[in-house]
Amino acid sequence: RTPSNFSSIAWNVIGDKEMGVIAGGMDDGAVTLWDPHAIISSKSDRVGHGCVSVQNIHDGYCVNAIEFNPQKPTLLASGGKEVYIQDLSKSLQAPTVFTPGEPNYHEGNIVTSISWNRVGPYILASASNDGTVVIWDLKNSKAIFNFKDPDLQTYDFNPLTSQNDEFQM
Repeated sequence: RTPSNFSSIAWNVIGDKEMGVIAGGMDDGAVTLWDPHAIISSKSDRVGHGCVSVQNIHDGYCVNAIEFNPQKPTLLASGGKEVYIQDLSKSLQAPTVFTPGEPNYHEGNIVTSISWNRVGPYILASASNDGTVVIWDLKNSKAIFNFKDPDLQTYDFNPLTSQNDEFQM
């Protein structure tokens, strides 16, 4: 049981966690981390049992999208009022939180989708309810490019690569 409802969820293997870690994007703006082994190995039904971390980073805005980086599993991206990255490498209980860059191209809108590049571990795409799509370069803490298509409902990130491992569209 949780004090808030899940609005998005991701599951990944991190470190020594036997069954991995579940990341929950909550409808109250929190990003939660859960230990599934602790949940199923105990009979407890108390609220929050198995919760490792709660970070209220989206200021009450629903966390619509959450995804672990497929190449760097300790990086977790979430989308609500804007895009935030949590670095879980030093601590699951108190992850480092940062934005992918400035400015916030989604300001005044709601982030509805995020997707990590499957080739370049430092590239992240985000989309918001007004049709804005931003491709972020986390190495340089900035947007590579952005565009707006108000008719856009959903997108999928399918990167192409070059010989020198640069991101291309």
